[in-house]
Amino acid sequence: MSKSEKLTYMKEFRTEAVKPVLEQGMSLEEAGVSLALPKGTLANSLGRSQTRRRRGSSPRRQKRGRAGSRSDAAAQGVS
Repeated sequence: MSKSEKLTYMKEFRTEAVKPVLEQGMSLEEAGVSLALPKGTLANSLGRSQTRRRRGSSPRRQKRGRAGSRSDAAAQGVS
């Protein structure tokens, strides 16, 4: 596989792949070796899993403007 090719994994696979780390205390390296996945891929999946749990499984957070930005002022009718 060349560097330009990128593998993608289904959400269900990623969820199952992080279970040994979360439930059994297995290291990312051990879980990666047992599943033939790079440690970085597993770390990314673990991060996504933990973020979803904190947010209550919502897929993405809406972007918000910075407080005090021009768009906030315009929305409030402040000039």
